[in-house]
Amino acid sequence: MKGSTAVKFFTQGAADPVSGQLPGTGIRDEAGLGSRASGFTQRALFLGCLLCLTTASLAAANEGIRLRLSDELSEEVRDDAPISEEPAAPEAGRFLPRFSSLKLGLSVTTLHDDNVLRSSANEESSLVITTAPKALLEGRLGRHGIVLGYEGEYGNYLSLSEQNYFDHEFIADADVRVSRKLKVGLDTGLFYGHDRPGDFTSRLNAPPDPDRWRRHHAGINATFGRAWASVLRTKAGFGIAFQQSGIRYLNNNQGDRDYDRQSFALKGRYNLGPTLSLVADAGLSLTDYTDPATPLDNQEVSILVGIAWEATAKTTGEVKFGVLEKDFDDPNESDFSGANFNFKVEWSPRTFSIFTAYGSRNAPESGQGGGSAVVDTAGLRWRHGFSSRLVSETGFEYQQADFESNQKDELFQLDAAVSYRFNRFVDLRGGFEYLTQSSNNPSAEYDDTTIFIELSVSLERRPGRGGLGN
Repeated sequence: MKGSTAVKFFTQGAADPVSGQLPGTGIRDEAGLGSRASGFTQRALFLGCLLCLTTASLAAANEGIRLRLSDELSEEVRDDAPISEEPAAPEAGRFLPRFSSLKLGLSVTTLHDDNVLRSSANEESSLVITTAPKALLEGRLGRHGIVLGYEGEYGNYLSLSEQNYFDHEFIADADVRVSRKLKVGLDTGLFYGHDRPGDFTSRLNAPPDPDRWRRHHAGINATFGRAWASVLRTKAGFGIAFQQSGIRYLNNNQGDRDYDRQSFALKGRYNLGPTLSLVADAGLSLTDYTDPATPLDNQEVSILVGIAWEATAKTTGEVKFGVLEKDFDDPNESDFSGANFNFKVEWSPRTFSIFTAYGSRNAPESGQGGGSAVVDTAGLRWRHGFSSRLVSETGFEYQQADFESNQKDELFQLDAAVSYRFNRFVDLRGGFEYLTQSSNNPSAEYDDTTIFIELSVSLERRPGRGGLGN
């Protein structure tokens, strides 16, 4: 719940499967409402969906795969599963995907926010009701996978109706398994969102009507090496990714913040032993603002090198250090060059209790004047299962943001929640979140406490043979 109201898919990481996070895209954009996409963006999304389906169809046709849908095909294909050297002849007219899983979800949350505008000078509280529908359709074409999805979040502020929002996220992804060691992924997405007051990427002293935007992306990635996610099974692995993305602001005369971005990423892994690996990431992003009067075009380079380990059944982790550079085309803008880091360590003293420590550095586009902003994040989370039905989660996070304007913000977040699963369809969750931000700019300081209760309902259909609807 921290930051803007974000929509999060059943499948996380579809947008950046190689590097986990492409350079320059560390801040998750949120979807906004009530604005229509340009013809270009609609065509781009349609072509992306068509590309996902066509690529998977051609791959199946070229390899002559007989399309068979069974219970096993409705689950993810194992990386070490044998692949026939002599594929069976395809059945005539069977090169269309069969959708094997449909997931539907609906969450309704009632919360009280005691500082909606996140301002120390103008504190406004409100009761908020949010509704979040989800739909995810998964299909298979031979051993290839296709995912189509939608998720929305609609917020209704009972005391501040001008803050109401309708956020939308659409995705279309394809997972093409070319061979035992080569996997190609395609991903497209269209997001409508809004800036939440108080975010590092939001404007200070924004008008009552939130800044709303549309964001799109289309990407391709390739992974070489079996069992990429496992340290234990493969000697070496390599991944490469490209993504084209952009953002367009839709109200409040914010066109000078629109930009397009091309992101490139490389990732490598080399096993030193059964439980220890060397890992390396490299990324390049090129950001071009669409308004010629905005002198914020820039290039960002990120290089990280480190280790990943699975020392015991209780501990896993990945720690990387390197350099981060962001250079602006305009000599009057301040460039950044310094150290970079990214880490995540999990410790599970019991199977039902997990501690996670994490941290990162990124340089997002700033909405608070100037183009250079560097944000450091570090946090600790604890998830504990009292039983298979009752689970608690507690977290603490610290963020520090340094802006080109010499503004420096420090944000502390504390949150806790308890969830209870009545059955496999219904969950009830309740908790709180406390944020406090200090700054050398008094207008950026605030305290905000949110208390919430959430009811979630989810359904999933997984047929045996013939696909959905047969």
